[in-house]
Amino acid sequence: MSKVYIKCIATPDNFYFYDRFMDVVCKVSENEFNALLKVEQQQTLAGYEDSLKRLTSQGLLKESVVESVSHMDTSHLSFFAQSHLTTLVLQITQQCNFRCSYCIYGGNYFTREHSNEKMTWDLAKSAVDFYISHSFDEQEASISFYGGEPLLEFNLITQIVLYAEKRLKHKLLSFSMTTNGFLLDKHILDFLVSHNFRIMISLDGDESTHNANRKLKGGQNTFTKVYTNILTIKREYPDFFNSRVTYNAVFSNTTDLKESFNLFADSGIFSPLNISINFVDSSDMKDDQLIYKHNKKKDYLNYEYLKLLAAQIGMKKVDNRILLIVNMFSNFRKLYDSLRIHYPEQKIMAHNGPCLPGINKLFVTVNGLFYPCERVAENRCDLCIGCIDTGFNFETMRNILNPCKPLESKCLSCWNLRRCSFCSGMIETAGEEINASYVLNECENSKSRVINDLKDLCMLCEMGYGTNTNMIV
Repeated sequence: MSKVYIKCIATPDNFYFYDRFMDVVCKVSENEFNALLKVEQQQTLAGYEDSLKRLTSQGLLKESVVESVSHMDTSHLSFFAQSHLTTLVLQITQQCNFRCSYCIYGGNYFTREHSNEKMTWDLAKSAVDFYISHSFDEQEASISFYGGEPLLEFNLITQIVLYAEKRLKHKLLSFSMTTNGFLLDKHILDFLVSHNFRIMISLDGDESTHNANRKLKGGQNTFTKVYTNILTIKREYPDFFNSRVTYNAVFSNTTDLKESFNLFADSGIFSPLNISINFVDSSDMKDDQLIYKHNKKKDYLNYEYLKLLAAQIGMKKVDNRILLIVNMFSNFRKLYDSLRIHYPEQKIMAHNGPCLPGINKLFVTVNGLFYPCERVAENRCDLCIGCIDTGFNFETMRNILNPCKPLESKCLSCWNLRRCSFCSGMIETAGEEINASYVLNECENSKSRVINDLKDLCMLCEMGYGTNTNMIV
């Protein structure tokens, strides 16, 4: 007998439930809510039909039809891999001229550390050739350079760019890189501007904030040099500065939020929408002393976030400080929009999260190994999806696309099946290969995140966000 999977949600003022079958949240009365609590626990509607007739008449509370958990593109991976690769990411060096305190390659994470290894021209050429031969059905081509600090190998970047432009004349080709900005001189900038580059410069905030974690190998501060280079770009290459340069700011427990906000939002140098704010990655970290924990500094960010929420419900005028953190609200917008689609369950369903490994991005290391993207730990064999000599390993790619397969029976009976979202590469494993216990731990984290997000979204709707406070169209 099929079962009904729901999750009850209460705010201080109202009652709601999430219906897995229709993937929707609905506002209910207190009497209906009490009946739904029993349905959630017993996973059946039996005995509560009369109490919940209003909801069933709207097509809610149907028995689940899901029979298996599998990503819809699992059987299509080889097809996409033949001719639909989107972006090539080349790790052209594992060396860096910086030694940032929170860097994932700095020894505080269960992954590789900085080394002197670098990509050869022969390997780079082979990687570009592989990408071209496996993306010929795509109209656009994109090549990104990654490190370490990629500009340490600027000569190799030049060779790769010129070769790719020669081979891909028939496509709209773009290049990108993330750089610490220290080596951006006129010679390099002239080249980047003339070859359609997008660059992301790492700048953590004001001088004291930036220098606290981002130092040279010898321990020297780096803010003055990086900031001077940014001002040079703004002055000498204004169009490039405005349209092709963005910034990555990593907030840690050393961040001076007020001064950093002053720099990014009020100095007149930056467009707030070009700033990407992130926090020190806690996944697979050995020592969490740099994690952004609750303190008086975080209260400042919470204050700015409350202003952002107020702007979303029309109670506050949007200013540069709100624009600086507007991406923090993007998940709520996506959640709200997706809950209004009302797409019913299918016999085969899967959780959200994984991209198509190697298809959306193909990350090639200095040694020619393939990984789904540059964010995954390179010492995890279960995430290596092939190499330049033998091509793709489709078995590994299928496993990455379906990390919950070992827990399929639990997923089938989980209210969060359609809202669960995580990537195999982001699951904490302390450097070990993934197994069922690690996945199960992430499942619990996912359910907690989704419950909190649904509750917050319900409260926002109660205050006027969106057009329908009942969440049902």
